[in-house]
Amino acid sequence: DLRMRLVSDQIPATLWSTDTELHVTSLFGSGPPLGQQVHDDSTLLEVFSSLSGPAQAGVESAHRLALSGRAGEYEMELGGKFYQCHVEPLFGTDGAIIGAIGVALDITARKRAEEQLEQARDQAKHLKQEAEAANQAKDRFLAMLSHELRTPLTPALMATSGLEERSDIPRSAMEDLAMI
Repeated sequence: DLRMRLVSDQIPATLWSTDTELHVTSLFGSGPPLGQQVHDDSTLLEVFSSLSGPAQAGVESAHRLALSGRAGEYEMELGGKFYQCHVEPLFGTDGAIIGAIGVALDITARKRAEEQLEQARDQAKHLKQEAEAANQAKDRFLAMLSHELRTPLTPALMATSGLEERSDIPRSAMEDLAMI
């Protein structure tokens, strides 16, 4: 039993079992700090009483599901860390359900990476919107510049066209007018 405890205390997870009343019957591992909260005759709901709302409901629901013969899962935040928990029915030698057995894995690094990825996505979206706004401003500027340049050139082009139609303009000047 000592060897098993030494091994389980080095696994980056917590393993536990309960009876059918959800009293904690065994606890091993180095995952969530459950050991400080488990006392003689503690129920799992008392252990997780610091959780609130949906998190506590998830714990109870998953364990009740296991007691009905099906696996249950939930995630929780405890002590500033995130855990993914999986609960299965615990069968006795006669095949009857005698409790539940669960494992909690520390997924804090994954959650932090997901948060960073979401922040990077938000930043990329913001940068894309800024780039699109800058591109639209450039297009508006070029359209305005084109209009402003065409307006003063129109009289010059009209005058050049009129000069090209005259017959008294020297041939060398006609080449210059064609270029203009």
